[in-house]
Amino acid sequence: MKRAMIATVLTLTGAALPAYAMTADANGDGAISMEEIKQVHPDVTEEVFAAIDADADGSVSEEEYQAAVEAGVLAKKDG
Repeated sequence: MKRAMIATVLTLTGAALPAYAMTADANGDGAISMEEIKQVHPDVTEEVFAAIDADADGSVSEEEYQAAVEAGVLAKKDG
């Protein structure tokens, strides 16, 4: 539900998350776990994950993921 609402807001505002930001969210729940991010970025450590998790809620949102890619913390993955 949360993911659908975010997508709707982004669509209505003309914004869209790139495909690489959604690739890591394997189960589609709108939150990227450490296990999910390691599937796409195997070298990510717990320290890097914690730094990406800006709100410290234990998961990385698609927006936090995108920000990490744009900052060069994570390599952009096509998909």
